[in-house]
Amino acid sequence: MKEYLIYRALAHTGELSVRKEKAWKESEYCALCAHLCGVNRLRGEKGVRQAGDNVQISGYGPHYSEEDVLVGTGGSGTIFFTGCNLQCVFCQNWDISQLREGETFSTQRLGEIMLCLEERGCHNINLVSPSHYLPQFLSAQNNLAHDHFSRKRSFSTSCR
Repeated sequence: MKEYLIYRALAHTGELSVRKEKAWKESEYCALCAHLCGVNRLRGEKGVRQAGDNVQISGYGPHYSEEDVLVGTGGSGTIFFTGCNLQCVFCQNWDISQLREGETFSTQRLGEIMLCLEERGCHNINLVSPSHYLPQFLSAQNNLAHDHFSRKRSFSTSCR
């Protein structure tokens, strides 16, 4: 049985593009994470999470330390975004979440990373702390939806 992937249906109807545009519009008066800082990211302003037009990623690859249903046989294709909005005092990933240690990538490169994880045999694409990068993710997703990209998505997020 062929697996039904909702993002392909959303792309086919144009709804994925509508959601992408809505997320970018939310960047105009930023309300993407729980801080609701209201900066205009489209003009280069940076709010609490210091997110810009590109994404900042601390690492990506197969991850086997998740629930069995997420790991499958090829690992969960995890992408660790920097700048989590929760600011937990005892965070095990403080260097990633608060110090923002990572590398900056374009939206196009984010899509290439997702394809790379699929090619490596990862069971899914698992986005860790992506809420402040929602417009970039939806843009990458929209670009990939018409390709033969076939992985499920999982958000490990602190969305509001």
